[in-house]
Amino acid sequence: MKISNKELFKIAEDESTDSDFLKEIWYTSRSIKVRKAIASNPNCGADVLRAAARLYLEEVLLNPGFEMLKLFDSDPWIKNISSVYDDPEKYLLQSRYSVYRSQDADQLSRAALLSPKCTAESTALAFDFLPVSSIKRIISSEKTKLRLRSILSEAYDSKITYLSMEGVFKAWDAGLINTRELGSYIRLRGGATSQSCRKGVYVKTFRKLSKEYLEEKTDDSLRAIAIIFLFSRGSCLRWIEYDLIEDHLPVIAEALTAAINLEKRDLSNSKRTCPNIKSSLKNISGLFTSIAWHSVPYADRKDNLGRFFYLVNKHNLSHYQWGNFKKCWPAIRFESDFCKELEELPIAAQAFYARAGCMGDWVHLGANNARLRIVENVNEWLYKSGGVGNLLYNQVSLKKIIALTDNVVIP
Repeated sequence: MKISNKELFKIAEDESTDSDFLKEIWYTSRSIKVRKAIASNPNCGADVLRAAARLYLEEVLLNPGFEMLKLFDSDPWIKNISSVYDDPEKYLLQSRYSVYRSQDADQLSRAALLSPKCTAESTALAFDFLPVSSIKRIISSEKTKLRLRSILSEAYDSKITYLSMEGVFKAWDAGLINTRELGSYIRLRGGATSQSCRKGVYVKTFRKLSKEYLEEKTDDSLRAIAIIFLFSRGSCLRWIEYDLIEDHLPVIAEALTAAINLEKRDLSNSKRTCPNIKSSLKNISGLFTSIAWHSVPYADRKDNLGRFFYLVNKHNLSHYQWGNFKKCWPAIRFESDFCKELEELPIAAQAFYARAGCMGDWVHLGANNARLRIVENVNEWLYKSGGVGNLLYNQVSLKKIIALTDNVVIP
C-alpha cells in the first residue's frame, strides 16, 4: 500500500522514527516538505544528513542530532562542516586551498555563510568558492539575505571591502548588491587596471550588465560598466571586446574621460596616485577604436575618417591624443594615402587628426604632399582661430623638419 506524502511527512518529523526508516523515506520520496522534515529530524543518520546538506543545509545545521554527531561521530565531513559553521573565518583562512580542492567545497562554503559568526572576510572567502546558483540558494531565506547584505554594507561603510572582483560580481548577480553598489564596490577595491577574475565569471557578468544597459539605458548601469572598464586589466577587456557594439560607445567614452581626468590629476600632483593610468588609457581607447574603426570593412576605411571625427566629437573626446597608442593603430595612425582622403574633409577634421598625432610625429618641408599641405593649412587655421598659443607647430629646424610632437629628436 502506497503511503501519501501527508502521512510520510508526519512519520519524517516524528522524533521516534528510527534512522533506518528515515533513510528509506529519504531515498524513495521526492517531496521537498518530507525531505526537509527528515533533514531536521534528530534521529537522521550521518549519511542521510550528508546527502540532505546539498539541498537543505540550513535544516541539517540546525538539527539537534547534528550537535550529537559532532561530539561522537568520526566522519571527516561532519567534523569539517561543524568546524566551518562554528568558526567560518578561522577554518576558511587556515584551509582555503584544501577547501577549494575538496569535493565538499560548496557545502563548506554555504555552511560558512549560514553561520551566525559569519564575517565580511569569511563571506568574501566563501564567495570565491561558491557558484552564483549556490549563493542564490542560501539567500532564498530572506533572513539570511538581509544578514549578508548587512555584513557587506558595514564593511563598505568602513571603506574596506574583502570581496575580490569575482566576489563583487557574484554578489551582484545573486542580488545581494544593486547595480549602483556594484560600481562603488569595484571602485573601492583598487586602482586603475588592477583587477581581474576568472574569465567565465567576468564575461557572464558583463553580458548581463550590458543587457541591462542596452535595454534600460540607466545611469547606474552606464557608470558600473565604465568603472569596470577603468579598473579591469587589459586581459579582461580582451575577453569581451567582440561583445561590444556602437551602443556601448557612451560607456567607453565615460570610462575614457574618467581615465583622462585621472591622468591630469596625477600630472598636477607631485605624488602619483594612479601608476597604471597609462595602461588604462591604452586599453579603453583601444575599445573605442575597435568599434568605431576596426569594425569597418577595409575597403571603407578611408571613408570612415569623417565618421570617426564625428564620433569623437559627439563624445567630447576630440582633444585626446589618439595617435599615441598602438592599440589605436592602424585605425588612426595612417600614411599618405589616407592623407589624400583627409584633405577633402573640413579643416576642423584635418586639425583633429593632425593634433591627435594621427599623421605621425614630423613632416619635411620638401615633401610637397598631402600631409605637408594639411599641416600647413591646419597651422594657419589654428593661428587665425586661437593665436600663437594655439599653433600645431611654431618652428622649423635647419633641416626643414617640422616637429609635431615633443618626442622628435632632430640630429
